[in-house]
Formats: sequence, C-alpha cells, structure tokens
Amino acid sequence: MTSAQLESSATHSRWQERVAVFAMITLTALAMGRLCINEFIMWDDPSTVHQNPWLQPPTLQTIIHYWTTPTGGLYIPVTYTAWATIALFAQVPRDEYGVALNPWLFHSANVLCHLLALLVAYRILRLLNADLFAAFCGALLFGVHPVQVEAVAWVSGLKDVLSGLLALVALWQYVLFSLADIRGRPSLTRYILAIAAFLLAMLAKPSAMALPLAALAIDHWILQRSWRRALPAAIVWLAIALPIALLARHVQDASNTPMPALYLRPLIVCDSLAFYLEKLIWPVPLIFDYSRTPAKVLANGWCYWDWIFPVSLAIFLIAGARRRPILLAAGVIFLAGCLPVLGFTPAMFQYLSTTADHYLYLSMFGPALALAWLLSNYPTAVPRIFTCGVLALLIALTIRQGGYWKDDFTFFSHDTEVNPDSYTGFINLGGTYQRQHNLPAAIAAFRRAVAINPQYPLAVGDLASALNDAGQFDEAILYAWQAVELQTEHPNLRPNWPQDNELLGELLVQKGRFAQAIPYLQTAAGLEPDNQHLAKELIEAKNHAATQPADK
Repeated sequence: MTSAQLESSATHSRWQERVAVFAMITLTALAMGRLCINEFIMWDDPSTVHQNPWLQPPTLQTIIHYWTTPTGGLYIPVTYTAWATIALFAQVPRDEYGVALNPWLFHSANVLCHLLALLVAYRILRLLNADLFAAFCGALLFGVHPVQVEAVAWVSGLKDVLSGLLALVALWQYVLFSLADIRGRPSLTRYILAIAAFLLAMLAKPSAMALPLAALAIDHWILQRSWRRALPAAIVWLAIALPIALLARHVQDASNTPMPALYLRPLIVCDSLAFYLEKLIWPVPLIFDYSRTPAKVLANGWCYWDWIFPVSLAIFLIAGARRRPILLAAGVIFLAGCLPVLGFTPAMFQYLSTTADHYLYLSMFGPALALAWLLSNYPTAVPRIFTCGVLALLIALTIRQGGYWKDDFTFFSHDTEVNPDSYTGFINLGGTYQRQHNLPAAIAAFRRAVAINPQYPLAVGDLASALNDAGQFDEAILYAWQAVELQTEHPNLRPNWPQDNELLGELLVQKGRFAQAIPYLQTAAGLEPDNQHLAKELIEAKNHAATQPADK
C-alpha cells in the first residue's frame, strides 16, 4: 500500500473506533442514565452520606478524619474523600427528613465513574488484541449487565464502582508495562502507575486486594510472559496488599457472623460462585438481600449439589488452558474480583447474605474478556447477531432494574416481594411507612420482620418505636425491653443501643415506673451526653423515684 493509502486506512480505523466508543458510552448511558435522578435509599446511605455529620458540610478535618479513622467496619478513605468532594457541591436546604444533600449529584458521580470504568475496560480489551467489534461488545457487557445496577444505583455503592475503576486502571497500566517488557523497552513508569492505582483501589474498598491474581492471569495466559518474569511483579503487588488486608480484617468486626466449620467453607464458596454464575446467565430477579447465609445454604442442602457447576467450569477452563488460555484468565479474573467475600472468611454483610450483586462489579471484567475472545475467534454473522440480541435484552433488563432503585418504597417493596424472608427489607419498608405517618402499615411490616428473625434487635426496637407512636404503650414496653435485652446479650450487635434504652426509659416513666426507668435513661445519657432533653428526663425520673414508695 502507498503511504496515502495507509494514512487513509488509519484515518478510517480511527473513525470506526470513535464511533464504537461513542455508541458504547451512549448505550451504557441509556441503560444507567435514569439512575441519576433517583433518591437516596435508607440502606447505608444515611450513615455514609446524607445523615453523616462529617459531610454537613465537609471540611479539611473531614478528610483527615477518614484518612486516620476506620468507619463502619471499613477503611475506605479514598471513597470518603470522593463523597466529601461531591458534598461540597451538593448542599441544599434541609428537607423534612433532615436531608441537606442533593442525591442527584451523588448518583451522577456513580454513573460517571462507571462510564470511565467502561472506557478503561474497552481499552484493556483492545490492548489484548480483541478486534473492534469484539472489544465493543465485551466492554458493553461489562457496562450494561443488570448485576452492575446495584453498585451504580446505590450511592453507598460508590466504593465498589470507584474501587473497580481504579483496579481496571491498575490492570491497564500493568498490561502496558508487560507489553513494553515483551518488546524489550521496559517502562518503570507504567509499573509505578499500576501500583499507585492498585493501592488507591484498595483504599477505595479493600476487596480489590485480590487484583494481583487477575494481573498474573493476564500476564501469563494472555500476554504469554513466563512465570519467571510474571511472578516477581505480582509478588510485589501481594506484598502491598497484605497490610491493607490485615487492616481490613482488624477493623471489620464480623464476630456476630455465624460461620460454618472450616471444612464446609469450600462448599459455601462454591455455592456463592454457582449463584453468581446463574445471575450472570439469567439476571432476573435481582435484589439487595438474597438472605443466602451459610446457615441457610447448609440447611437447604443447596451446596451439596450446586458445587458441580463451578467445579465443572473450572475443570473445563484448566483442561483447555493450552488451546484457550484467555478463557482461563477470564475465569481467574471473575474469581479474583469477588474472592475476598465468597465465604472463606467472615464479613459483616454475611450476617444477612454471603452473596450480593455489588460484589461482582470488578468480576464482570472476566465475562467481558471471555466474550471479546469468543467474538474475535469466531467472527461470523451468527454469533455476532446473537450477541447483539443478548446485549439489547440486557439493556432492557438493566433499565427495568434501575427503576426499582427509584426511592425507598419502590426499592424495599420489590425486595420483600421477591424475598419474603428478607427481614431487613421489611424493617426498612416499615421505616418508610413510618416516615409517611402510615403507622398501621409500619407496624405490620415490623411485625413481619420480627416474625422472620425475632433475635434481630433492630427489628424489635423499630416495632417498639412504631407501637409507641401509635399509642400502644404496654406492647411497646414489651418490645423495647426485648430489644435492650438482645443487645445486652450481643454487645457487638447494637444498631440502636442509645435510642432503645431511651425509649424504654421514657415508656417506663410514662407508666410511673421511675426506679426501673433510671438505669436505661442513664445508659442512653452516657452515650449521648449532649442530649439535653434526655438529661432532663433522667433528673426528673430520679426526683420522682426519690419520692416514690419503695414498693412502687
């Protein structure tokens, strides 16, 4: 070809690439864009963002606090720095529920980070020799699969999206580093950038600690670097990850999470993988609480047969490593993305469920890589048409799934309809009704939550609060006392310890049982020393108790 022809071909190729990137962003924005106008959800969002006093408004002290202090069982200073930055621009007049932040800016930040992650995923696929159409479809699978909705739609899910974005940036730079080494032009800068992005990814969410496995899989099975050359770089990453992994284990108190015997945990891990593979193939229905605890999995016997699916897939990938090494790498990437939360070790959320959609955010790069390989190696009409049809269906399902995150009522109603055993769903649905002043519906939801799990103090305490608001004081005392007793027995599980003690004390005062009320009011006052109303109540209770007959 002449130089003019080569230049024309390169220009045509660049034009096609730009069209592909534009289409990819547009389709993903179509699938996820509606999330930008959703409300906050009363699932972690109050404590992390909209009721967080450190963000009302944020200051330099806010940043220092989160870089020096683990919060909520997690050390995620990069994510809190991002939330603080958004909060600077999201201040609005406080509404009737005390919310003084605009949720649209937080949701838009999630969507923006997701679009950036999409672009990085696409770039990695192109570097790994996927053709234009294959890389487009692979990245689009990462961008529009419905399991990605939870991380993107949930304001508190920014930790997953931001960590996933930074992890993909780390892989991107690592691939460039390895390619430069293969070409005989080692680039220390690329390796340093990869390490920096990896470190930031773990500081956005520690579960990125397994990323070295993904990097090693790409390095050896796709780029074909020898173990001797690939292992040292991965070992350095593991050395960096170890202290953050130990810190994460230290700050996350999962002592109340019941764990099966060590020999049973591989079955729990396989069950989690089988569940995720099922949702990967057929992502309907998707909810935030699957109630798939280790105890429930063992009691139902699921793990005694569903291990066959992930184990058979692993055997297939390993056996075909010579002919299809990229598929083995894709499988390792999928595993690495969710490895820390599969059930080998306890995690706080495992008290409710071992599985959750947002755990798969980074893992979805594995299926994206596998699809890109498939389309690159079988560039015929049938697989391409079929892939386009599947992606169109996934976009429709994602748009539908995003609608369930519109507001509290829609979100928790959907959860409880799909999973009637979701006591957390009923607790939050009851809270939604209570904020709407629909006390009969709130009480009914709280009763359902208590019936499902009578040992969960938050459900019991919320029922007591609703009964108190409804003027059913005798029954409110019964449940308030039960909530306090449950939290006394389990000091590491105290969701509303000050509030429940205060409520029980107030109810006893209302019944004229002042001496009995004093210990509960004292406990609450000790935890809330600035609560002047509570301090006054305690003084009045003591004064009445002093003048009350001893047998009262």
